[in-house]
Amino acid sequence: MIRIALECALVFLLPAVLYFGYHFLAADRIDVTTGQPKSAEEIIDGAPLVWLFVLGSILLFGTLLAFATLQEPGLDKPYEPAIYKDGKIQQGHENLPQK
Repeated sequence: MIRIALECALVFLLPAVLYFGYHFLAADRIDVTTGQPKSAEEIIDGAPLVWLFVLGSILLFGTLLAFATLQEPGLDKPYEPAIYKDGKIQQGHENLPQK
């Protein structure tokens, strides 16, 4: 469950990471009026946080929708769990219906 939450958080934060990464590494970091480098606080203050939130939300819901519709559910396939037999663990597998 924590893996899923971390993946969702990463997808949600991707637009902000790209935006701030670009502005911290690009020549845009120099203030035009003073010629001095902008501080991290100035870059964050000038960021379009609402738009980054909106883009992150769209990206997150689009990703969740794509995974929900494109993945095969596998509800109709019986699964046999792993068992312990003769001192060894036999791996679980799907019992696919014979055609």
